[in-house]
Amino acid sequence: SGNWLLFRKAKAEMKLAFRQIKIKDFEFCWQLHNAALKKYVPGAASRQIKAMRRRRLLLFYVLTAKNSAIIAFMDVYTYLYDAGGNDEEIELEKIEYAKIREDQLLWVNVLKRDEDVICRVAEHLGIKNVPVKSIMKLTERPTLERYGGFYRFFIDSVEMTDGGRLKRVQIDYLVGRNFLITIHDGKVEYFQEFRDREKGETQIGDLDAESFLATLLDLHLVTYFRALEKIEDAVDRLDLTILRKDLRDEEFLRETVRLKSDVAKLRRWLLPHRDVFYAISR
Repeated sequence: SGNWLLFRKAKAEMKLAFRQIKIKDFEFCWQLHNAALKKYVPGAASRQIKAMRRRRLLLFYVLTAKNSAIIAFMDVYTYLYDAGGNDEEIELEKIEYAKIREDQLLWVNVLKRDEDVICRVAEHLGIKNVPVKSIMKLTERPTLERYGGFYRFFIDSVEMTDGGRLKRVQIDYLVGRNFLITIHDGKVEYFQEFRDREKGETQIGDLDAESFLATLLDLHLVTYFRALEKIEDAVDRLDLTILRKDLRDEEFLRETVRLKSDVAKLRRWLLPHRDVFYAISR
């Protein structure tokens, strides 16, 4: 019974720790539990009992509502911009949207196109009728849809892979009065560049959501210019190789076809954005 009371004390300490940190993976749960066992019941339980308690405790924290919310928000980054210059990155669960002032702007960046995560974010912010099914469905042509209190659209940005290939990155936007939510899979390079450049005290809080959106869309268009620059560099290298006569006809044709295909992709991905930009400007 004494060991059981010690174990309950360890569990209480762990529960407090879970409230204070952001869980990154389940391995951390195991490490934390092992540390508690070592502190409170050294050598008192067999290996089988320890394993059983690890499983039970891990399941307990995964299934509780608070820690389920922590896990759900693992791929969510939240930035609160203030007109007074007091910008900060903050955990989403600490945000009370109803208390956000007119001179503040909330940007929620979701790095995982997951239905449960999107629903939890929308529920936490009190946003109703979010078209989760549409967000989960990757389509070819960017569109804009208006709802009560916000509108939703998606765009196709461009990234270059390490192998020099074009990669289409679909990003969904939910834009309201003083909030903006972006949803995509993985990190977006120009979002990270923007955050690195604008760290510290800024006047972004003075902007409304649509003005801030215009900034991000401008960076989105830059991705196409960067991709074109890469293609131009490849054409220059190809031209130099031809002059040196270091390229066989088959290689020349293959590279020419690839570059022509890349240009066609950029055109096919970019042109449909005209409808979205026109709808936003109305």
